Amino acid sequence: MKTTSENLKLVLLTIILVMMTTGIFAQRQQKAPNAAKPAGLNEQQMELPPPPPPPAPPEPPQPPDQFGLMMSRGLNIPDLSEDQRQNIKKVDLAHLEKMTPLRHQLMEKNARLASLLVANPFDLKETEKIADEIGKIKSSKLKLQISHDQELRSLLTPEQKIIFDSRPKPFLGKRKLDFSNEHR
Repeated sequence: MKTTSENLKLVLLTIILVMMTTGIFAQRQQKAPNAAKPAGLNEQQMELPPPPPPPAPPEPPQPPDQFGLMMSRGLNIPDLSEDQRQNIKKVDLAHLEKMTPLRHQLMEKNARLASLLVANPFDLKETEKIADEIGKIKSSKLKLQISHDQELRSLLTPEQKIIFDSRPKPFLGKRKLDFSNEHR
């Protein structure tokens, strides 16, 4: 009896293996003709060319000149002549040459002041001295900025001056001047 049941199991196992093997071969033969075709696409979709790549992002607009603070900050005054542009470049360069050392001095004094404020023992006289020096440097910078602004203004026509004067002055800070509520 054992041999019959073992023989029966062996026959059944062989039949199952043959069925599985023929099923696998049958599936491979069905996929072979369509191997190049991705799943889910019909023949019309296969013939279409691939979609074009997305367009490159636009480059950010460049200032009219790659020079100077005023040009990059937007001195976009209409109808500037080439002569005016060249003169503005010269004025900006001279201003930058004068302002750079003052900016560096101011950074040094601010760093020194920060050190003095946390020093132990605190030296009030030295701290006040540095504060006075910072005030002098800021005053010098403001005077140079006012002079630069007026020099630029002198290069403009009356129509251009109206536009130039209507713009905020960076050296005045971000606050707006309001004379409506003057203290009397």
